[in-house]
Amino acid sequence: MVIEKRKYNRMDLEDISAKLYRASDGVEVDFCPINVSEKGFSIFVSSPLAVNTELLLGLEVSEVRLVVRWCKAKEDDPAVFRCGLETTNPEDHLDEMIKHELDID
Repeated sequence: MVIEKRKYNRMDLEDISAKLYRASDGVEVDFCPINVSEKGFSIFVSSPLAVNTELLLGLEVSEVRLVVRWCKAKEDDPAVFRCGLETTNPEDHLDEMIKHELDID
């Protein structure tokens, strides 16, 4: 049995219309969402993102600043990387913002 040690519940995502950019230079990061929680976002990318890289998630009604906390190659496909992102603003509730973006109750 696997015991989850996560602080926040995750909501699986298949798609999202938001754009993701590197905060330092505005270059768009092509990504595929995996899941979202109150303070975090898990994504797949084709190029690794360095830990502590700051990113901006452009939502329809707001922009959320995120930081890369970890990034590793997928075990079954080393050409794809899974990254964990965390909000930098403790007031942000990323899961609620994404639900609003997707119009989910």
